[in-house]
Amino acid sequence: MSRRGYTLIELLISLTLAALLLALFAHVFRTATFARDRVQERGATAGALRRCFETMSRDIHSATIPPDDSGLQFGLATAGTTSGLGADILQFASVVGEPLLVGRPATETALIQYVVDADPRTGTPTLWRYETPYPVPDVGTGAAGLSDDTLMTPLLPGVIGATYLFYSNQQQTWVETWEGETGLPGAIRVDLLLQREGVDLEPQLQSWIFTVPAAGGTASEADETGETGSL
Repeated sequence: MSRRGYTLIELLISLTLAALLLALFAHVFRTATFARDRVQERGATAGALRRCFETMSRDIHSATIPPDDSGLQFGLATAGTTSGLGADILQFASVVGEPLLVGRPATETALIQYVVDADPRTGTPTLWRYETPYPVPDVGTGAAGLSDDTLMTPLLPGVIGATYLFYSNQQQTWVETWEGETGLPGAIRVDLLLQREGVDLEPQLQSWIFTVPAAGGTASEADETGETGSL
């Protein structure tokens, strides 16, 4: 008894079904890979934001009155940057601890500056943290106080702008500058404008509020809370 083979139509139907299944499997695989990459990207972004928040929180919590002979006031500087981004520079004196650095005390007062500038390695706009031990030099260009002892750390990539507000315990309100004020503000509000992946995506605003314990008093609106946008 002879066995009947497959007809051409049956072969075509089988090949079509197999192609559809392969296309479905490929789509599922691409979707899973894209979802994994997005989760990893969001995780990396959240980690970078958390490290930036913790660093700024530690610095501002340790803020102190600048030495009398420093010539640098707590608040904002407007010195230019190499990238021309033109964001304000937040600068203040802070008590930092670097016990692993040979020849430097375990704790010392340093000038801390937060500068938005391009990363020379990648060209990416980045929030930088500059730390210069006192006494700081008098430099007329660039970020004030930069010297050979300045430790420059890229803190948060993708920052294209930064603005700051200061809480005045005396006026019970936020002010745009601390110039002419005495003592320390009760809190500092930091607004970072973050570049997002994708041509059509609007920049993301990240807002944090840090209290300054050395200022004394309380600021009713200046709780140490992070007003964070979606990551």
